[in-house]
Amino acid sequence: RHAAASSVTVSAKYIAERDAIVIVIADDGVGFGPETAQRGHGLRNMRSRAQRIGVRIDIDSTPGRGTRVTMELSAGQGAPLAAS
Repeated sequence: RHAAASSVTVSAKYIAERDAIVIVIADDGVGFGPETAQRGHGLRNMRSRAQRIGVRIDIDSTPGRGTRVTMELSAGQGAPLAAS
């Protein structure tokens, strides 16, 4: 909603060398600069939640060029999934 993106891609892959799963979410939205990222709690909350479950997260964004969020979870790390 905030990105005003017309497309979003989601990819996931297993990297055997690191025994890790990498998930990438990218959009072609408006993007944001560092000053914008400091104003709200959204990105801070994403980083906090990722840290809590043992996920490495990288958020890359440039005004006018969209945003890319990369998450990596090493096998054997992270919080267990909740039973449904």
